[in-house]
Amino acid sequence: MKRFAVICMCAVAIAGAVPSVPAFAATGNVVMAAKSRTRQSQSGLQDTAQAVQIAFQNKDMEKLAGLCNFPLTIVYGDGSLVEIKDKAAFKKLDSGLIFSSKMQDAIASTNAAKLQAEGNAGAQMGGDSGLNLYKFKKKWKVNSIYLDTAAGNGLAIKDMKEAAVTIQKTFSYKDMDTMAKLCNYPLTIVQENGNLKEIRNPQELATMGEDKLFTEKLRDAIDRTDVDKLTNVGDAGVQMGGDSGLSMYRFNGVWKINNIYQ
Repeated sequence: MKRFAVICMCAVAIAGAVPSVPAFAATGNVVMAAKSRTRQSQSGLQDTAQAVQIAFQNKDMEKLAGLCNFPLTIVYGDGSLVEIKDKAAFKKLDSGLIFSSKMQDAIASTNAAKLQAEGNAGAQMGGDSGLNLYKFKKKWKVNSIYLDTAAGNGLAIKDMKEAAVTIQKTFSYKDMDTMAKLCNYPLTIVQENGNLKEIRNPQELATMGEDKLFTEKLRDAIDRTDVDKLTNVGDAGVQMGGDSGLSMYRFNGVWKINNIYQ
C-alpha cells in the first residue's frame, strides 16, 4: 500500500507540473512499448530459426553448434536420451544422424518468417522429428533435438528375450560398441564399492574401458540369467542377474539398459 501511495503521489505531482495528457495516450504508449518488445523478441526468434535452416541446408555442424544451448538434449528415434555437455562433444556426433534427409525436410518445412513462441514451451521447428528453440539470456537457442533415427545406427530391439540374449553376448565378448548402443542415457552404474557413476552418453561409456565395465562378477551374473524366465515387473522393468546385474526398461517400445549393478 505504501508503494502504491508513493506512486499516486508522484503521479499527482507530475500531473501538476506538466501539461495534461489524455489517459488513453499514456495507456497507448505502454501498449505500444509492449508490442514493440514482442515484435523484437519474435524477430530474434525468426532470425535464429532462419540461421538453423541454413545450418541444416549446408550440413554445418560448426554453425549449428553455435546456435545451441548446452547442455543440449538429443532424443533419438528409439526413445533414448543423450545429454551433450558442450560444443566439442556436439561436433563429435554423427552428422549423418543430425542432418538426415527427414530432419532436413522437417527443418526446411518450417515457416521461419511466421514462427511464434508458445509461452514457456518455446518454439518448435518440425514435428516428431525436429527441434525446440528457447530463449536464454535474451537469445534464442536450440535446446533439444528430436531425431528420426535410433541411437547407435539403429540398434532398436523390441522383443524382451532378444534384447536379453543380445546383452548376454555383448557381456561375453566385452563388446563396448554394442554395449553403447544397448544403453539408455543417462545410464546409472552402481560400482562394486557402492559409488554411483552417471554416464551421460556413449562417449563417456567408452572412456570407462571394457575391464572396468565388464567385471567378472557382473559377467557371470548376466551369463547365468535364464532369459526364458525373465518377466517385466512394471516400473521395475526387467532384472538380469541379482545383486550384481542390470535392469532394462522399455523406452518407446524399445528395450534399453538403464541401470547396471556391478
